[in-house]
Amino acid sequence: MPEQHIEHEVEDIERIAAEAASGLKLDPELHLDVKAELTAHLVDAVAALQAQGHSEEESIQLAKKAFGDTANISDELVKANSHRVKIRTLLRMFLGRLIVPAALAIAAVMSWQLLTRYNNVVQVYDDLHENLVQPPPPLPDHARLKWRHSRVLKYADPIERLPAEDAFYFTGDTKRRLRSEQQRAIWERHPENRTYFGNYVSELFLDDSNRDTQLLERTRSNGERIDPDNARYNYLYAFTLARAAGKLVKSREGTGWTAYEFVVTNRAAMDQAMAEVNKGNAKPVLRRYAMDMLFRRLRRLPPAKLLENQAERLLMSARLRSPDGNALVYLALAAPKYAALLHAEANNDARLSAYLDSWRHFAFKFAEDAFSFADIDATDMIVATVEREVVPLYQQMGMLHKAKESLQLARRLRETASYAEADTGALEHYLGDGIRSASVLVRVATPSGAGNMQSTQLRDGRLAEHAFAEQLGVLAMVLVLVVVLLLTAVVATRWWRRSQQGGILLLLRKEQLLYLLGSAVVLPLGAYYVYSRWLPFAARDLSLAAVPTRFILEMVLMVASVLLLCSSLAAAAARRRCQELRMAAPKTSKLWWRVIVWGLIGITWTMCLALRTEPCHPV
Repeated sequence: MPEQHIEHEVEDIERIAAEAASGLKLDPELHLDVKAELTAHLVDAVAALQAQGHSEEESIQLAKKAFGDTANISDELVKANSHRVKIRTLLRMFLGRLIVPAALAIAAVMSWQLLTRYNNVVQVYDDLHENLVQPPPPLPDHARLKWRHSRVLKYADPIERLPAEDAFYFTGDTKRRLRSEQQRAIWERHPENRTYFGNYVSELFLDDSNRDTQLLERTRSNGERIDPDNARYNYLYAFTLARAAGKLVKSREGTGWTAYEFVVTNRAAMDQAMAEVNKGNAKPVLRRYAMDMLFRRLRRLPPAKLLENQAERLLMSARLRSPDGNALVYLALAAPKYAALLHAEANNDARLSAYLDSWRHFAFKFAEDAFSFADIDATDMIVATVEREVVPLYQQMGMLHKAKESLQLARRLRETASYAEADTGALEHYLGDGIRSASVLVRVATPSGAGNMQSTQLRDGRLAEHAFAEQLGVLAMVLVLVVVLLLTAVVATRWWRRSQQGGILLLLRKEQLLYLLGSAVVLPLGAYYVYSRWLPFAARDLSLAAVPTRFILEMVLMVASVLLLCSSLAAAAARRRCQELRMAAPKTSKLWWRVIVWGLIGITWTMCLALRTEPCHPV
């Protein structure tokens, strides 16, 4: 009987503590927390009284008496914790009702931003028209084409994102109808600038519909005034006159090639054209200023930190246009025919040689200013014209030494062009298997200069691809977390509705939350950053296209590691909190299950590191 009485008194202590904390029932967790603290306080008081020599029953009675009126204590606790209760109520309402919509909103914003970026990458890469160009991660051809023709997302042109002053140097005056007139506005703002004038002249002569001879003549005169040593403007004007003086007709045709012959139809215009050629031949250089204009424009763009920024710059370079190659090939065909006319009229060897050797002047000057494969093709066509037209005419005139000299010079020029053209495979030749270290953009941009490339020059483009794909991986992790959160909310809601006692949404203490975020999120992401950026066995010295399987495994493992760490640490914190609140705690997962899960992750990481065939090199 005494034992039952004491047990009743102990229950009475818990009842008193519950009554004292009853004013905090709006916050169930805080109510249980304060109740547990008050109970512990009363138990400690009983123990202290027993140490003083009182019996257990007397100690309990004295502790209850010393505790005071529970109603007054309840009021004091409510006043002391009112602000805390409000904050925790708002926080619990947010976590219980708004966290899922907020997570969905954040995931939607992140998804939209990355999808916009991915769309830009797909569009720019597709515009490069290269078989090697595939945006990371690669898409099947049908999916890529479907994405490109989708109207959901439009390509965000970088020029449209520039301030109006900077955009002007790309587009010119868009209020004007013709592109050449739009570009002319840039030169009009800087009338003595050779680069802007050269850009305007390129657009003017690229417009085949422009037959205004007076405008073209004025342009030639402006060129001679602004840039008197540049033969370009004489050659382009000569090309315009030559088109009016004759036409091209097919002479021979074979598999993959067609030879043309120039036929003179207007002798007076032809005389004018050849006079302009002679003026150009007398000048020391031929400069188009195309690369100068490109560099001026690229400097107005923001820093190329993102993958799409690098691709956009490459695309701008690929879109460089020049009328000079076609013009000089046309003149290379026209000059020998004009010399043949002179030869038929009078045998003036000196005059004939001047026209037959015209190709040397503009071909070698043009080769010095070449910047694209189109220029190399034009040079090769000029060489073919020399072999087909100039050399036979010299032989016909009995000037065998001139024929031999022309043939040797032409072949020397062809060897130079063939060497540059062979450089399209120079990346493979120079790097060998190391081509796997080159990013997609490097593979597209490299051909003309691979022989001079250093391994460090491959790093930025390669890491930009990896970083972009990693951002897609982080987005995938966020989406997975949102799905897990949704499933958790659904399961918790159903359990609370079925449970008679209801549920309590536990709030972690600040230090517990910081520990959870640091250990389960910041630490693994930081470890992945160190692994992927600094450790030599991370395969970041290889292009993303060379190790796609390994990269996907890394992303899956990173997501799995973060999820498992979050769930394990959160469950451990919840169990400790339940014990503090004297609630039934969730059961700990069995040891063998944890060993299997983490063992599989470790084995997969080992397999991931083994997915490499080359020795590691510093990135």
